Amino acid sequence: MKTMLLAAAVLLGVVAQAHAATETIDYTFTVSGIGPEGLGPAAPQTSVPGGFEVTYDPTVSGPVTVDSINLTINGHNYLTSDVGASYNAGTNQLLVGGTIGGATAFPQTGQYDFAIYFPPGGSFFSALTLAYTDPGYPNTVFEGDVFEGLGPFSAQVVPLPNSLFLLLCGGAALLVFARRSRDTHKAEQQGVLAG
Repeated sequence: MKTMLLAAAVLLGVVAQAHAATETIDYTFTVSGIGPEGLGPAAPQTSVPGGFEVTYDPTVSGPVTVDSINLTINGHNYLTSDVGASYNAGTNQLLVGGTIGGATAFPQTGQYDFAIYFPPGGSFFSALTLAYTDPGYPNTVFEGDVFEGLGPFSAQVVPLPNSLFLLLCGGAALLVFARRSRDTHKAEQQGVLAG
């Protein structure tokens, strides 16, 4: 029984640590070399500077929180309410985009929309694409994949409330186990002395 309690307490602590944190990451970039996808008119903006901050759990695929964004494309300033993001843990790919066409879809032509695809973290400079659309160019998607000047990059580990609860439960179980073990040992010693 004692071994089971100890194993349960250790397991709870390990589980809590395995899923204990999300990451908050800031990206600052400039995309240049932007042109039409295929044949089409010249891009109205061939270089796009910008940045955003996202919070996500790198062990889980799903929606990502966009905390802030600093992005203006051809005079259109994107707000956090205009933007969504998703992360695929299997491929380590983060997608940030305008929500008009869906944050997980390619930008919709005939409106202000964009998408940035890339693997987060240290491999920022591989398989990158920024694509955008503009209502002034109703049938054209503009894209570029030359990212320059990755600016301030920071990661902050943020404990999840459920994980903290599990960690506290594991610690409490260890304390109960230690106290019972001490009390049992003390009672056994008193029994030996009395007998």
